[in-house]
Amino acid sequence: MEIWLQTGINMVILAAVYILMALGFAFILNLLGIFNLAHGAIYMVAAYICYLLVTNANLSGWVALPVTVIIVAIAGVVVERLLFRPFKGDFDLTVMICIFISTVMATAFNLRMGTKQISIPSFLPGSTGIGSYLVQRDRIFVVAVSIVILIVVMLFVRYSKWGAQMQAITQNREGAALQGIRFSRIAASTCAVGFALAGIAGIFSGALYNLSPYMGDQNLVYVLMLVILAGVGSFRGIFIVGVILGVMYAGLPIVLPGVVVDATASVMVLLLLLIRPQGFFGQKESVSGVGMPEPGSGETVVSSVKLPKWQSYGALGVVLAIVAILPVFIAGGYWLHVMCMAFVYVVVASSFRTITVSGQFSIAHAAYFGIGAYVSTMASMWLGLSPWLTVFLGAIASLAVGVLLAFPFARLRTVYYAMGTLFLGVVIVNLFTIGGKWTGGTSGLSGIQPLFRGSRIYYYYLLFALVIVCLAALHRFEFSRTGVTMKAVAQSHLVASSVGISERRYRMLAVGIGCLFAGLAGGFYAHYQMAIAPTSFALSATLWIIMYVLVGGIKNFWGPSVGVVVLLVLPEFFRDLKGYLPFVSATILLLIAFTLGKQGLSGLPRVIGSWVSRRRTKEEVSVDAP
Repeated sequence: MEIWLQTGINMVILAAVYILMALGFAFILNLLGIFNLAHGAIYMVAAYICYLLVTNANLSGWVALPVTVIIVAIAGVVVERLLFRPFKGDFDLTVMICIFISTVMATAFNLRMGTKQISIPSFLPGSTGIGSYLVQRDRIFVVAVSIVILIVVMLFVRYSKWGAQMQAITQNREGAALQGIRFSRIAASTCAVGFALAGIAGIFSGALYNLSPYMGDQNLVYVLMLVILAGVGSFRGIFIVGVILGVMYAGLPIVLPGVVVDATASVMVLLLLLIRPQGFFGQKESVSGVGMPEPGSGETVVSSVKLPKWQSYGALGVVLAIVAILPVFIAGGYWLHVMCMAFVYVVVASSFRTITVSGQFSIAHAAYFGIGAYVSTMASMWLGLSPWLTVFLGAIASLAVGVLLAFPFARLRTVYYAMGTLFLGVVIVNLFTIGGKWTGGTSGLSGIQPLFRGSRIYYYYLLFALVIVCLAALHRFEFSRTGVTMKAVAQSHLVASSVGISERRYRMLAVGIGCLFAGLAGGFYAHYQMAIAPTSFALSATLWIIMYVLVGGIKNFWGPSVGVVVLLVLPEFFRDLKGYLPFVSATILLLIAFTLGKQGLSGLPRVIGSWVSRRRTKEEVSVDAP
């Protein structure tokens, strides 16, 4: 009987934490249209701040709790003013900002606190008897306070002036502006409330469970799950679905492994997205993504003189020649390994960019990369096939899965597509984890048959050749008539449909091509590394792929290659500062967002050329003036 009592209390606690965090996420998404991938980082940061205030500043937990919430709320206002507002309406750049926040926060607390087992000291030490059973007072405190906060938030949104204005902006931003509602003020207060709710959830979770710099990653997935099931824009649905998920994640692990519960929930979300994208309680009109930024929107065009073809080909030839003779000047096998990994990720990142060209922003690309790796490995290991054959089987398997899932997903837009692919990636990685001996479970597979034995120099030139072939094929595809049509679909699917272009077919084609090359890279990766694990293809791996593309320039074909060089190769010159390198990567990301935008570092020569051209024109005009 005691286990059922404890389980019931855990159900309520998990439901409260999920609802608090999901409400904060939904406020920001509904009002600002921001797909806040940094929400899990805010959840984590608040828990650590409260812990430090109690342990280092010697504050009482009762004082540290409101102080932490105020700090996080103020941070929300600052982030909205300085980071979110400049990129309002631009999906790609707001994703860059969110990745910047997540990377900086996780790295900072990982360096400061490490991964040691700690938790926030108890607010109410001891236990209380309920009948003949004992229950920790902290759990009763969290349940009671969470219920009070949720009631206050619900009443505030429903009956206060701010809540009415927020709902008005959510339903019709232009109409709300005509009625004199100041969007900037409501946006800042919304971020403050959203961050505060995530902070409260993090504090309560940190008081009952262990802290970790990455504790927000999995909870972010749960929050997205809750928002999808409830329906974007439905606060009532968040309460109802939050209770259901609390019951599910507290009760089912008694009889089922946790990873099976995750996989089951993720499959349920995917099915709902395909059958009823607006969720159980959302409005059908919201599926179109009206009022939310589209991937690729907000693009700024940099006017510049395009280089003649002979100059472009000459520069490319020089780069290829340098890379070809590089092993002559490389001392030791470590740098060969770095370059081999760079070659693999150039292909993966470039294939991801091919999908974004069609107007789709997939957050499952590392999972497609993993499909190629696992299929090639299993075919070689369990069927005894040559790895030279299985790498292509892995590519075909990734293509097949990508096209199969792209068919129903093609009708999803904006954040629905992003959230759907995120859960698709979760499902695929969970399948890798629960595959038993076939996939190696959480430990993965090792002892994979290599393509070559001996020196890494063979892999260097093989993967270099792979990069040349794959980039040549992707370049030909993007700038072919089909690729141009695909870009037209991304710019305006309504215009494309009006002239008889099948939007679904071109979106599926883009996903298929992207998955084919991601799977091919995955196969070569597996047989080069000779060991793979599910963590190599999880959400964090996809975020790094996205960073490569955004830093290099999502609007430039060579952007992913530049991003890989900057974020993967160059940091190896500063290996002694390895723990601090994510700070450098995140800072580069932020600077690019504010200066070069989606042109990225690959657009820097054009920006400089454009500036020089304008300067010369201005000087000529001033000279000619009487």
